[in-house]
Amino acid sequence: MSNSNKHILSIDQGTTSSKGVLFDSNYEIIATGQNKLAGWSNAVIRTLSKK
Repeated sequence: MSNSNKHILSIDQGTTSSKGVLFDSNYEIIATGQNKLAGWSNAVIRTLSKK
């Protein structure tokens, strides 16, 4: 595999969303994305708050 085909994916997994940044072999950003997570974490927080 040549060096030009290598990529780095950075992932930030938070409590309300997941974010990602894709870098090429020169560390240039080539794509970004964010996806909101389902409400399970909010439900857990509400449940824990009630106790």
